[in-house]
Amino acid sequence: MKLAYVAALMVAGIACISVDAPAGQKVPSEVSILNSAGSYSVSGSLPGARNSADSKQRIGCQLATSAGSTTISGRCEAANAQGQYAQCGTTAPHLLEVIKAIDSGSLLYFRYDPLVTMPGGGLPECASITLDKNSLYEPKNP
Repeated sequence: MKLAYVAALMVAGIACISVDAPAGQKVPSEVSILNSAGSYSVSGSLPGARNSADSKQRIGCQLATSAGSTTISGRCEAANAQGQYAQCGTTAPHLLEVIKAIDSGSLLYFRYDPLVTMPGGGLPECASITLDKNSLYEPKNP
């Protein structure tokens, strides 16, 4: 009985030892706007932009239509810490589906060529819109 009591105390003591353990991999995800051979690649997470130390960063997409219209259009936009701004638009149904899936914890990536504009002119047309929902990215702070 005494041996069982000592063994139980040892197990309890070992269980109480504190060990630093990583809480999961984290990736900073502030807004990045890159121009490569005339094509723009934009990425960043919504919380990363919101939590940034500066007041310039933002990233997101919007959907819009008007009364009497049968068309829905989407627009993605971003600004980085240096104040560089990027945006593109789309009416492509498959890209609009990606925009609909964005939530407050999403990492967003979009790509466009500024010389390729949407039908009717105006905004550059989005070549791709990618959404990543992953625990790697920081949550939004209040």
